Order: sequence, then C-alpha cells, then structure tokens
Amino acid sequence: MSAPTNSVSRPCVSPRDSESCPSSHVGLRTGSHDPRDLECPPCPILEDLPEGLVMVDRGARVLWANHHAEKLAQAQPPLIGKHFYRDLFPNVRLLQADFAPLSFAFSKRRVTSTNMLTADGRILRLEVVPSLNTESPACALGVLRDVTEEREPWQRLTVIYEAGLQLAEISPQDLIHRTSQQRIELLKERCLRFLRDVLQFRVFEIRLVTPEPETGRMKLVQLLADGMSEEASNRVLYAEYSSNGITGYVAASGLSYICDDTLTDALYLQGTSSSRSSLTVPLLKNDTGLCKKTVLGTVNVESDKPHGFNEQDRLFLELFSRDLVVALNALELVAVEEQQTRSSMLESVHAAIAQPVEAILNTAARLWDELDSPQGPTLPEDSRNRLRDQVLQVIRAARRVKEVVWRVGESLPPTEATPTPPETNVERSLTGKRFLIVYENPGVRTAIDRILSARGGLVETAACGADGLRMVRATGPEGDYAAILVAHNLPDMGGAAFIEQVKTILRREPAHCIMIIPLGVYDPDHNRVKATRLGVVHFVGDNVDAPRLLMVLEKILATP
Repeated sequence: MSAPTNSVSRPCVSPRDSESCPSSHVGLRTGSHDPRDLECPPCPILEDLPEGLVMVDRGARVLWANHHAEKLAQAQPPLIGKHFYRDLFPNVRLLQADFAPLSFAFSKRRVTSTNMLTADGRILRLEVVPSLNTESPACALGVLRDVTEEREPWQRLTVIYEAGLQLAEISPQDLIHRTSQQRIELLKERCLRFLRDVLQFRVFEIRLVTPEPETGRMKLVQLLADGMSEEASNRVLYAEYSSNGITGYVAASGLSYICDDTLTDALYLQGTSSSRSSLTVPLLKNDTGLCKKTVLGTVNVESDKPHGFNEQDRLFLELFSRDLVVALNALELVAVEEQQTRSSMLESVHAAIAQPVEAILNTAARLWDELDSPQGPTLPEDSRNRLRDQVLQVIRAARRVKEVVWRVGESLPPTEATPTPPETNVERSLTGKRFLIVYENPGVRTAIDRILSARGGLVETAACGADGLRMVRATGPEGDYAAILVAHNLPDMGGAAFIEQVKTILRREPAHCIMIIPLGVYDPDHNRVKATRLGVVHFVGDNVDAPRLLMVLEKILATP
C-alpha cells in the first residue's frame, strides 16, 4: 500500500528530523517561509545524493540546500536565505528549453528544466520540481547536475562543424583572383587555424597521395606540417602497409590508427623527440557512382603524453578530414576547369590559324621543291642557296606558330571559373612530336589536328598528295615526322602511291604511316592491300575515333 502524500515513505531517524526534513516541505509547508524555520540538521539521505538539491520559494530565495549544491554553487555556506541567481549563480546564461525555469515552475505548476552556463565555463543541468498539491505552490525543489563533460563534446562538435564550413567554403573572389599555388596557401592557412584553434592540436602533419611516374608507387607528399621535426618532414613515405610508418599504413588501408604508446608500437616512425602517442586518419574521397573510397592523403597529430588520444579525438579529426577533402576537391575542380577553359580557348585559336598556316607551309614547300628541282628556275648557286635558306626560315617560322600559341596559353593567368565538374583533362603525351595529315576533307583534317594538338603534338596538314610530298621533302632539315596520316584516296593520287613515294624520299620502310579508311566506301584500287605490302600496319577510320587514333600513335611511338 502506498504511503500517504503528507509523509515520506521512509521516515527520518527522529521525529524532530522527520518534521524538519526538506523533503516533507515540498508540498506541505504553505505558511511561513522564513529561512530560519528550516535551520535543522539536514536529512542524511538527501545530503549524500550526488545531485545538488536546492529548495527555493517564489522569490527565488534558498530555503534549504545540501552539501553538493554548495559545491556546485561555489558559494560560502550557509546558502539559506540567499538569492538563487544573484548570490549562488551570478552572470549565469541559460542555454535552452525553459529560459525562466523557476518562474515557469511556479506559474505553470509543471516540472521545468534548462542548462546553465556559468561564468567559469561549467554547464549545469537544472530541473525544478514545484509543489503540486496546491493551486499556488509556495516552494519548489531544484535538482542540479554538472553535465560539462557530457555537453562539451557536443559544443566542440558544433564548433568543428562551423569551422569546417569555413574551411570548405572558398568565395569566388578567392578563387578568381588567386593562382593555384595561392589557393593552396589559403587552404594551408585555414587548416592551421582549424587544427590549432578548434581541435587544439600542437603537432600535426598533412600529406597527400601523389603517383610517382618512375616507379608507379603512391608517394605521400607533405602538404602542411607544424611542430614536426625536420627529419620527419623530409622523410619519404609511400602508401604501403610496411616500412612506411603509421602514415603509410593508414594511406594503404584507409583506416584510422591510434598509437597509444610510441615506444612500444612497431609501426611508429618518430615525428618529434618528445612524441609519446599519435593519431592518424585518412583523407577519403567517395568515387562517383561506386561503392568504394579513394585515399587522397593522411592527417597525423602527435602528443607528448602516452594515451593522448581517444575515440572522441578520432571522430573529430575524421570530421575535419571530410571537410578538408571537400576543400581539396573544390580546388582540384577549379584547377581542372581552368585548364579546360584554357584548352578550349587554345583549340579555338588553333582552328582559326590552321588554314592560314597550312597555306603558308604548302606555299613555302612548293618554293623549296622548285628550288631543289633540276627543272627549277635558272639561278646562280649562291642565289639559289640564299633563297632556300629564306624559304627554310619561313617554314620554321610557320611551324613555330602553333607551338608558340600553346606556350603562351599555358602561361596565361587564371580565368574566371566556378567549381563545376569539367571534362577530364587530357595528358600532353605528344609534346614535341610532329605529325602530317594528308586528307582532302578539311573537317577531318581539323578534327585530327585538335586531337593531336590538345596533347602537345605539332600538326601540319595538306589537302592533296603533291603538297604532302613537298612537306615530307621540306621537313628533312627539321627532322622526320613522328607519324603521317594519309587518306586511302587523294585528289591527285592514291594513298598507296603516296606512301610509296614517301618510302622513296625517306629511303626506309614507311612503318610510321597510318592510312585513313572511310567506312562503307568501296576502294576499287585496293589501296589498303597495296599499303600493307609497302609495310603499313596501322589503319583508322575517318570518323576520327580519338581513343583508337591515340592507341595507334602510342604503338608507333613505342617502335624504334
């Protein structure tokens, strides 16, 4: 059977204690509330509770408080008669829920709660329980708990979230008016502030995964470091499970790693002379459309205390790494788009100058051919040689036009760009190689020219076989063509006849010649069969399939 409402379920030691027990006043004492009425030995059960208990009247005066409440208030005892806010918790800031818990408890006759931020940075949870057996409660019981350790991670998480937004959000002004290197420096500056001020790490290092062309290994190149020793900063690391420290292991596995004691961990490589523990997390990027992640790099922090990092630190550093990946991805997209914009502009320039340069080269090649031919104009040998040198200079200058355009384009300042996914940037694998295209259709010549020029190739064109042969003869002093692309049938000769004359001019097998075969067109002269007999092994279609064309050129360039 339940205890009556006007008594406690477990009576105090003596009648006097029972009469003055603070728990009996919650809901019973509705008369005088002079603090002296409650000056009595406190109830042992309530004194031993880990929560702070404070009984207040409607004016927020303290009627009674246990010892733990005195500790939480950090006020001189006794607390009886003091004002709850002015004397016990001055300058307190109410954080959430009921922003006037005492007033709400009395006026609305319900349990209220809130969090209070004290002047010294503690967070106290306050729950107010009013007397509920009267229409106008005269007193209420406040329950106080210190929840700083519980609330601090959430506050820190909020700060990390806000700082992460600032890290990833780069304004258009910062993007447009800075070079790629300046943008990286801006990101480094923000990372430093984030790791120092928000996460409060003092020794850290960020490395990015970079392919090493010579070996094919994934090298970890330092992007940012602070507090690391010079030896650690200059250390060469690869994304491999062994022999590359914890950083290499994390980059290879894609998993975070907490080193509790650097003296006993076999994977650890010394970051500083005083480091005793470390935390390393990967920079992970989700591949579009795939259920896997790519490791872009690592973030490593060090502490001079053993067991200096816990799971909470790991979580916060992983959150930072996600924001850093977003920022890096934005910078990468902008850099790629700038390159794409620049390449598109250069391709437009190339398309505009292609025909004039072709006319200049073909005309100069005709002059060279006439001066070199016995049927040419009768001139003194000195005059003939002088004219040949001048024609050669014209040919050289015309050939340099496209090369100069690319060089100038690559040195242009950053253009206005927005971080939107551009097309994949192409590799300039044909830099320094010269190519000849002999084809009547200017659209096919232009299409092939764009493909090869975008990859660094120096392209020359001719519309007929005679002009193409003159170009082959005139290019002798400048070096041979890396590849010659010729139509199966030209306006003035067959493609096989052209290749046969190229063989005669160069005095070797024309293995670097590529015949362009139109799809669905019958060749009564069987140029493809004849070209095969001459040593040609590569054929492409006139629909200009870039991957197929580049694959064929790669095979030709790989052949001695």
